[in-house]
Amino acid sequence: GGWVLETSLTGAFGSSLNGSTKMGGIFFSGSSVVYGDLTSGTADRLKVNWFTSSSLGWGSRNQSTINSGTDYLQFETNWAYDSGTSKGLVHGLNNIKEIQYNHGTSQWEVYRTHPEKTNAEAVFLAYQDGVVAIGYSGMGYRGLGTSTPVGEVNIIHPDSQTNTIKAPDQDFIDGFGTSIDFSGSYMAIGAPNFDITFNSSERELISNDKGAAYLYKIDSDQSGSSDWASIQRKIYTRVENPR
Repeated sequence: GGWVLETSLTGAFGSSLNGSTKMGGIFFSGSSVVYGDLTSGTADRLKVNWFTSSSLGWGSRNQSTINSGTDYLQFETNWAYDSGTSKGLVHGLNNIKEIQYNHGTSQWEVYRTHPEKTNAEAVFLAYQDGVVAIGYSGMGYRGLGTSTPVGEVNIIHPDSQTNTIKAPDQDFIDGFGTSIDFSGSYMAIGAPNFDITFNSSERELISNDKGAAYLYKIDSDQSGSSDWASIQRKIYTRVENPR
């Protein structure tokens, strides 16, 4: 038993950009693997690429141009896929795009675009049942704004209603929003540099950068309301985060 390598696909899933190695955005969509390509300069950063599996094996690479001008795809952030709506979530230049595959044209196309938050940088994307979650951890903070970069997660619902979930512990750059995941009616948000709570009884248990995950219960009937997500639990480790 165990995992067996089915095939190896080449196409710049991770490559060098401006002298540093980046991981191209990637997600699975049914029998296809969709990704961004960094190898051929800025022209390819306007496109998504994909390979499709069939009974004959994995087919050749396909491409769809979804951006224009200098709205290049960004690869520092993960991409996400929503199996409920068959749409993908990719990171553009100062925006987040929902994309879907058009079977009539055999191309991936932009379904909806959301602006990225001003003076912040999205660090993680999650997607479930048409609900978009964008994590702003504060660790990629741009500029000298007036607010402290403690992290938040912006939620965009299919009906365009929005929610903002701010870090429950307002500590400096804990990284709240660095990771997000949905599971049914629950959502987990990670804060890898969490170090101390504001409850004095816990201060002796927690030292610097041990990390935490915040678990939220979702009420899908309350989109846009403050009751949409209610925090259930904070889980943290007692092993220091190595870095």
